[in-house]
Amino acid sequence: FLTFGLFVGNASAEKPDEAFQLARETLAFVERSAPRPKLSAQLAAIEKRLADAPTDDVAVAERLQKEVRRLRRRIIFSHPLLDFDKLLINKRPPPGYSHQSRQYLGRYSLPGPGLVVLSSWKDKANETFLLEGKLPVGSVLHPDLSSDAERVLFSFCDHTEPKAILRRFFIYEIGIDGTGLRQLTGTPGDPLAGAYGRQTALIEDFDPCFLPDGGFAFVSTRLQSHVRCQYGGRYFANFVLYRANGDGSNIRRISFGEAPEWEPSVLDDGRIIYTRWDYVNRHDTFFQSLWVTRPDGMATTHVYGNYTRNPCTTGEPRAVPGSHKIVTTAMAHHGYTAGSIIVIDPRQGQEGLAPIRRLTPEISFPETEPWP
Repeated sequence: FLTFGLFVGNASAEKPDEAFQLARETLAFVERSAPRPKLSAQLAAIEKRLADAPTDDVAVAERLQKEVRRLRRRIIFSHPLLDFDKLLINKRPPPGYSHQSRQYLGRYSLPGPGLVVLSSWKDKANETFLLEGKLPVGSVLHPDLSSDAERVLFSFCDHTEPKAILRRFFIYEIGIDGTGLRQLTGTPGDPLAGAYGRQTALIEDFDPCFLPDGGFAFVSTRLQSHVRCQYGGRYFANFVLYRANGDGSNIRRISFGEAPEWEPSVLDDGRIIYTRWDYVNRHDTFFQSLWVTRPDGMATTHVYGNYTRNPCTTGEPRAVPGSHKIVTTAMAHHGYTAGSIIVIDPRQGQEGLAPIRRLTPEISFPETEPWP
């Protein structure tokens, strides 16, 4: 997907010559792995038709531009790194509140079909709905695929609860073939215990990820505190890193953060990377950066952006396999999880723009650069 991201552009804004140039660059990139004589011949044929067309024939130019964009799609999908047939996706409408952390609370979720396996995804995708008939109407958030691609962790919010303020996410697991669905947190065996016995926030769990030791990490509101800027009756429960055994037992907190943390994933070395809102005695918007910790919560340290105002937030971090680099989303504070896709190289520094490579440069960093 990193490879694909290198060539995703704003097609509606392209001029015909720009579309052809991008197609040529895409072909050159893919042919580093192996020649593509048929695709190369097709591109040359479309280019010749453009050269032979009258320069003032706008309709022909637009038609050929569409053709070359479709061909470029086929070229990039021929790359060996994309030589697989199935994708796991999550069908979920945007939540009912636009805020980088508050959006994830169950009360703001909206229902959708959830987990879907797409086969033949490069052309005419076929959909297999994993949860159809197995769970009630609800919302699925942030699935995580196991390393053997056999199981999926995800969080689910049951919308049969009539009061929206009582809806909440818990962690579930299912096989990629649609079998073996089980609930891991929020079960009758889960004590749902708030820190120090407090009950000031609804307990909910989300953002699960498999751990190398067989357990899983997630974030939870079990610490029973609220974000300091939420006052006057506004509800915003804090959530930080927790972990559990693979069956959902032995739930314990592994972070002592004071403000929300979210979207953990595992690096090649087994550490957990996540976004942390470093809020204490600081600006309330700009400093949501990348941190790492061991699966037991030890050796927590900063990775990137704790003194960097642009991008505002680095979310959804994932390791680039076999490297020390991290792909992440440059996103807003007052917004959904969306923005510009970037790669961060911590060996080039931990702050500023120097460690960043923009994979979608046509999309500015939300809230800290001019953006629509």
